Amino acid sequence: MTAIRGHESHDGKFMHLFREFAEFDASSAAYLEMLSSTRGSEYIRKPEINLLSPLNIRRLLMAMRDMVVDQILREVQKTNVCSLISA
Repeated sequence: MTAIRGHESHDGKFMHLFREFAEFDASSAAYLEMLSSTRGSEYIRKPEINLLSPLNIRRLLMAMRDMVVDQILREVQKTNVCSLISA
């Protein structure tokens, strides 16, 4: 129940986790370096596909949500037992 995205496209918990991951993965570190170099310069074209854009992060989070819901549905269908608690 924590916010994943920050106020800017280059902050937030998701980007923090990706930066942590990049410390151990050379490809991720190179990708972050390429993004930061394009952000700082007016003359370099932005990448046509930015895997860490706000829209793509939103798509990733929605896909993760759908996977969790599907897993819960499979478990309920397998056991044929379900209970709901409402407040």
